[in-house]
Amino acid sequence: MVVDIKVKGAIELRAKMMRFQKQVQRPDHSYSIRQMARIWNTSYRAEGSSVGGWPELSPYTQRKRKERGFKAKHPILVQTGRMRELTITTLMKSNRPFRANRKGISVSSVYTGLVAVLNASGEKASNQTGGKNTFGTTPARPFWFVDSSVSGAAAKGLEQWVTKMLRVYK
Repeated sequence: MVVDIKVKGAIELRAKMMRFQKQVQRPDHSYSIRQMARIWNTSYRAEGSSVGGWPELSPYTQRKRKERGFKAKHPILVQTGRMRELTITTLMKSNRPFRANRKGISVSSVYTGLVAVLNASGEKASNQTGGKNTFGTTPARPFWFVDSSVSGAAAKGLEQWVTKMLRVYK
């Protein structure tokens, strides 16, 4: 007795699974980065609430801000808004790797396989991260930081991407 089994769509299913495997090895990190940027943006608007609050500006800085036509004390780290736009707003809107430069700061994102790298360099960037700056000291007013809310946001973004991929390959 010979049993002949014909499977319809096996070749198409295999091709679909191969495409899915390829996609999973090169995830779209922009989902995670946008979620992380939202956390940073919320903290930035609240003048460092997620990192214990930023200290008041020095009398010298207050005087310089007034001379430039800005409010002396608040909002902290905001004068023209260019730095925030470049470092946080750009990340919230970005859906692909990018490079951007402004006076005193250069920002880029690079996605390679399972790795996403955010890079900021320049005088302003080195003074605003959660780690040591170029002077070997910790900045008083960091707006880029990684804590459980940021890593949770990254995980949420990855979950959103995986959910989208599962719908596409359903």
